Amino acid sequence: MFKTKFAEDSIIISKGMANYECFSTYDVNIPVIEILLAKCPVIANRLEVPINAPVVKLL
Repeated sequence: MFKTKFAEDSIIISKGMANYECFSTYDVNIPVIEILLAKCPVIANRLEVPINAPVVKLL
């Protein structure tokens, strides 16, 4: 049921670093807006922002 509903969506608004890591790794066929604080150096470097910077990004 979840996969069916997920596939019907037109956009995903996602919050948090764990969700960012998941959605940036897997190819989803709909736009994802990610909202997070870049708390670790790896994610901050990947997003090209300072550590603890607030981020809103379209994936």
